[in-house]
Amino acid sequence: ISIGEHKNEITGLGLNKHNGCVYSISKDKELLVTCINNPAKFWKKDSKFMETPTELLMDHKNKRFFVGD
Repeated sequence: ISIGEHKNEITGLGLNKHNGCVYSISKDKELLVTCINNPAKFWKKDSKFMETPTELLMDHKNKRFFVGD
């Protein structure tokens, strides 16, 4: 399976077991969301509002994820 590509080192990675999506954040300041069921369908969010997003935390119980630096 090929997922969306980052330009720099990935610093955070998470998997949502409920919807089959992989969330990744990297030093290129972008958040990518890729659905495992359909890898051609992915979303890219520019996270330049943060200096250096380095953390991605999944909260499976509440179905949320958090990005921070």
